[in-house]
Amino acid sequence: MTKSFILLELLLTRAEVAELADALRSGRSELNAHVGSNPTFGIKPAVAGFFMKKMGYDTVMPKRTLFKKQWVLVLVFFILFITMLGLNTRISEFFRLTGQRDEMTQRIELLKGTQTALETQIAYAASDKAVEEWARTYEKMNQPGDQIIIPLPEKEMTPVISYLPSPQPEATENWQIWMELLFGD
Repeated sequence: MTKSFILLELLLTRAEVAELADALRSGRSELNAHVGSNPTFGIKPAVAGFFMKKMGYDTVMPKRTLFKKQWVLVLVFFILFITMLGLNTRISEFFRLTGQRDEMTQRIELLKGTQTALETQIAYAASDKAVEEWARTYEKMNQPGDQIIIPLPEKEMTPVISYLPSPQPEATENWQIWMELLFGD
C-alpha cells in the first residue's frame, strides 16, 4: 500500500468516528453505523478499515446472537423463578408432614404397647389361677378341705377419747397493754 492510500484511509476512519459520535449524541444511532448522514457520503454501511481492526472497533457493536442469548438467559431465569416460587410452601408442607409422621409413629408405638398389655390381661383372665382368685376374693367360695376363718370383733369395745383443754386468753387490763406497748420488756 502506498503512503497516500494509508493516509486517506486514516482520514476516512476519523471522519467515520466523528460521524458515529455525532449519531450517538443526537440519538439517531442504529445497530449498523453508516458512513454519513447526508446524501453526499452515501448510505452504505461502514466497512471496518485498517485502523478500526487494529483498535478492535469492529467487535464493539453486539451481534444478533448475543441478543438471542440474552432472551434464552431471561427465559431460563423466568423458568427458574417459577420453579422456585412454590419452594417455600413445599418446604413448610414437608416439615408439617414430617412432624405428623413422627407423631403417628410415636402413637403407633404406644398403641402396640397397649395391645401387648391387653393381650397379657386376656391370657391371665382365661387361666385357671385367675378364675380361682376371682372365686375366692369376690364370691367368697372355698374348695373342699378349706377351713374358713372369720375373725370376730372384741366385745363392745369403746374407744377412749382424750380431749385437750382449749387455751383461755388471760384477762389483761388496758394500762398493762399500754405499758407493754410503750416500754416493752
